[in-house]
Amino acid sequence: MTTRDPSQALLGKRNFNIFWCSRTLDATGDAFAMIALPLLVLDATGSVAQMGLVTGSIGLGNLVSGVLFGSVVDRKDRRRLIVLCDLGRAMIYIAIPLGWWMFGPSMALTYVVAISAAYLSTSVLITSTSAITNVVGQDELVKANGLVQAATALAFVAGPMLAGFGSRWLGSSRAMMLVSGLYLISAIQMCFVKLIRKAPVEEVGDSGLGMLLGGVRYAFGEPVIRSVLILLAAFAFLSEGVIDLAIFRLRHDMGQGDNTTGIVFGVASLGAILGGWLVSSLRAKWGFGICFIGGLMIQGVAIGAIGLAPTALLIAQLATAFTFANTVMRVNTMSLRQQITPDRLLGRVSSLFSIGYTFPGAIGAAVASAVAHKLGPGPVLMASGILIAAVGSTGTLSSARAKWPERTVLRKEFAVSD
Repeated sequence: MTTRDPSQALLGKRNFNIFWCSRTLDATGDAFAMIALPLLVLDATGSVAQMGLVTGSIGLGNLVSGVLFGSVVDRKDRRRLIVLCDLGRAMIYIAIPLGWWMFGPSMALTYVVAISAAYLSTSVLITSTSAITNVVGQDELVKANGLVQAATALAFVAGPMLAGFGSRWLGSSRAMMLVSGLYLISAIQMCFVKLIRKAPVEEVGDSGLGMLLGGVRYAFGEPVIRSVLILLAAFAFLSEGVIDLAIFRLRHDMGQGDNTTGIVFGVASLGAILGGWLVSSLRAKWGFGICFIGGLMIQGVAIGAIGLAPTALLIAQLATAFTFANTVMRVNTMSLRQQITPDRLLGRVSSLFSIGYTFPGAIGAAVASAVAHKLGPGPVLMASGILIAAVGSTGTLSSARAKWPERTVLRKEFAVSD
């Protein structure tokens, strides 16, 4: 008797396929905006410092969403939340071409759009991370997350290329209309997804601050979740400005144009596609600790080397290694908290991870850009890479090194219930 491949089983499920397609379009919009917005700022100001400030303002929107939205995810219809957020982003990004056409280039409008879109993007991320547990079974989570991340990576091949070509052909402001269209189609598809809640919403008894703190108490009460959260926060502080610095290095240090910049980031996403496809096998063979800590250290080496790379081709190759390791790390951390966190708390725990990542990331991006403005992007990338590798090394001394932490937590919960 042969065992059916988990990926084949998932691909045969219509409900998962619709969810998967919707999230892929959503990710394509994110990838497009990730490149198009910095290009917009760079074209308007020519300043890497302004790019860093916009990235920092995005972190502000992410932080507000992280604080407020987790408890909403645990109380409200998750499908409806995703649809509303996608529609909201479609309208927000249209404001840039309309505003620039009516009043001319405006950095104030750019900041408003960046913060608002970041709030909704983080809200979608928190919601969809929780919602996938209502689409597939527990034994399918790692594979499902891997497939979603592989498709997301494919979107990050198309998105940057669309951003580069769209900015050149339509102009950096009018290119934002394409972003709006992607989010609109994603919202329509999500309307046809069916979610099955594992715990009725009515079982969530706390409200207000008590509800928010429920996720904090659970996350910090689990040693492995606590360790992973702390390590990810340190990683975010050191890595969140990398994309801006790499763009600035390609554009100014190497004299590359928008097309090359889009192609470099598009090619780099091939590593994430491979990582998403292989992560389930890697997790089954090596367990959580090696995948998570190894991913951290590989990313550190890649970032440091990008600071020394003399050509766009080498940067693309190093970025491919980075995206492969980043995908393996992210899928493992996401799947772990989905596996061991009760459904009624998952939105708040996911929200806490969002705060732990985006808040230090926003500060780190602003600091990195300010230092790069004086020293250049190369030295900052090298220093960031060394420090990230050091963070990964400290992880070997924490609970995050455990091979099968989900089994330990589940055995403990069963023992308590008995």
